[in-house]
Amino acid sequence: MKRILLLFVGLLVLGSGLGLVQGNQARLRVAHLSPDAPAVDVWVNGVRVLSRVSYKNVGAYLTVRGGVNQVWVMPAGQVTPRLIDTRVTLEAGRSYTVAAVGLAKDVQARLFLDEIATPPEGSANVRLVHASPDAPPVDAVVPGEQPLLLRNNLKFGEATPYVAIPARSYQLEVRPTGTATATLNLPDVRLEPGRVYSVFIVGSMAASSLEAVLVLDNPLTAGQ
Repeated sequence: MKRILLLFVGLLVLGSGLGLVQGNQARLRVAHLSPDAPAVDVWVNGVRVLSRVSYKNVGAYLTVRGGVNQVWVMPAGQVTPRLIDTRVTLEAGRSYTVAAVGLAKDVQARLFLDEIATPPEGSANVRLVHASPDAPPVDAVVPGEQPLLLRNNLKFGEATPYVAIPARSYQLEVRPTGTATATLNLPDVRLEPGRVYSVFIVGSMAASSLEAVLVLDNPLTAGQ
């Protein structure tokens, strides 16, 4: 069974951090999940906010206005072409990830709502995001005598709801839907109590580059 590298992405928190945003503000971060796209610059409402974002990088949360925001993604150091040119509608006080997914020739934006509230005591919240453009629908399973099915039939571009599970180390298998064979085997996923995580399934099956990126959605802030 092939083991896939599990990458841990540390996040820096900008602006007002993960405290309460004020007034008509929301939080937005950008994830570069297109396996063959170059490093990119990200513009929000006509202002460049991130430079040279590389593949598998999930940026810090930025404080932006609530309501409609214009997002452009362009090759680093260029103003054309716009790989992504999209409007996203953000509810004030909420947190979101806009992800660049798909292959470079038809890259697209997917917007995900991030639920970063602290989970129940002794638990962690976790979700999966399917961002591999040529992988089939998958099931996410914690194997064992009584396997725990986190989600079945997760399709490209979709995210599971967050699930609260006891905080500890887990083995996680990602299987093509309806099969018992793991496409991804994540042998030691450590989930800390009080934390919220996203597991992004990225890469290409055709290129044998399928892997997982584990991201902390609610980094430690002052007083935690």
